[in-house]
Amino acid sequence: MGEDMTSSPFQIDAPVVKTWGTELVQLVTRRLPKQAKGTGIEDWSLIGPAYVVKATGTLESMFMLFDAQRTSDATLLLRSLYENVLVFAWIGIDPATNLPRWIKSACKEAVKADDDWRLIGMSLLDSRNRAYAEQKLKDRNVKFAPDNLQMAEAIDDHWQRTYPGQPKITGTDRDFLTFRGLYRHVYRLGSQGVHQDPRSLGVFHTTDATGFTSVHTEGRDKWYLYPWLFGDHALTLGLAIASSVLGWPGADDVWAVREAAFGSIET
Repeated sequence: MGEDMTSSPFQIDAPVVKTWGTELVQLVTRRLPKQAKGTGIEDWSLIGPAYVVKATGTLESMFMLFDAQRTSDATLLLRSLYENVLVFAWIGIDPATNLPRWIKSACKEAVKADDDWRLIGMSLLDSRNRAYAEQKLKDRNVKFAPDNLQMAEAIDDHWQRTYPGQPKITGTDRDFLTFRGLYRHVYRLGSQGVHQDPRSLGVFHTTDATGFTSVHTEGRDKWYLYPWLFGDHALTLGLAIASSVLGWPGADDVWAVREAAFGSIET
């Protein structure tokens, strides 16, 4: 895993990606456990830090697959990581307004799932939680949350691509270090594996020079670093925002990890 990856379209080698991610995880985990003031899902002081810790754990889980180069499975986790950071960052723009909107959207999905289970005589929601969800859905003063693309654009507009601790993101880094840029990579480049597109199976079969074709465990192509690299990018953005809206970890520490791996973000 230590070879030079200059043939990769990402122009970064594997050890750097792993070190970057590992150090990001340590920025958070060394501060845990952390006391929270809230007690429920409507308390931003509780769920804000919880979202950060959850996203950090997802990146940590992704790197458990790194040495085995299990790119396909790591790509599934990348999507979860990005959506976690996306929701956290969007709520963080205005928790008093956006958290109720997100809860309303979550309640819509909860009722939908509960209705499906009730078709077979079971239920996911007890009577108290069902009533809570239905009450949130009836509140016409609260809008539903926007879709993921709209969230990404709202976050970038709010911060004006000037995330805490660094100057305005410009040049080619706009495609990496903005939520809209990450959206493109996570959903467009990674969608084949998530949606079981047959084209995603190329790393599971090989045809040699004689024409013999074999099916085998996952191989490696030039894109194999993709989920871990963009996982590092996503959590970097999330932790930078957390430094402002939660007060931890320090923005300087977040960007120091990134810059040690990738250099200055100004291109």
